[in-house]
Amino acid sequence: PADVATSSGCVRVFVAGAVTHVGKTSVCLGLLAALRNAGLKASELGYIKPATQCEAPDLLSKWCAAEGVEYVAGENAPLVFFSGFTRSFLAGEQGTSAQWLQKIQDKIASMSEGRRVLIIDGVGFPSVGSIVGVDNADVAKAAKATVLLVCKSGVGSAIDSFSLNSSYFLAKGVPVLGALFNLGETEGFYSWEKCQESIGAWFTQQSRRERFY
Repeated sequence: PADVATSSGCVRVFVAGAVTHVGKTSVCLGLLAALRNAGLKASELGYIKPATQCEAPDLLSKWCAAEGVEYVAGENAPLVFFSGFTRSFLAGEQGTSAQWLQKIQDKIASMSEGRRVLIIDGVGFPSVGSIVGVDNADVAKAAKATVLLVCKSGVGSAIDSFSLNSSYFLAKGVPVLGALFNLGETEGFYSWEKCQESIGAWFTQQSRRERFY
């Protein structure tokens, strides 16, 4: 969509998690695979995890390498929260928040050149990194990206989680595209088929501009 494209013409989508281990990276992989299946060339896509707590290669990186999609993740991420990083930062040994955000912003700008879509993978939950002034909202804002929030499925807890976490991004001036409710049951009372109607009713009644998936 035109309203999420940057001045370079590249659409930047920041995939954030309402909680840890909610499937952010799997969603990133799904988005990239869907875009490839829709006909976009590998050279038109990019993936970056600008801040990470894990330096080991993951399956998404292996998929990108196999497909020829440029990616930056693991030990090559602009910011790696290695063990002891936060204490070292607070002791004044790791530069400033502005310097880290600039490093991230520069890398994202570089990867956006000549590409149609850049998928940006968040770390943990929205406020991870706030202790060093580089949380997910700070990174998304520096990246000039819109946020897709990945939440656990359900009804009450799912909407409560979306409301809380989307507010965090909005409070920092970061637009939220919508929510993807993940890890739902395949059958029974909490199956997606049963939850979808109630979630949709809430979005309609609240006149929310965001979309849900």
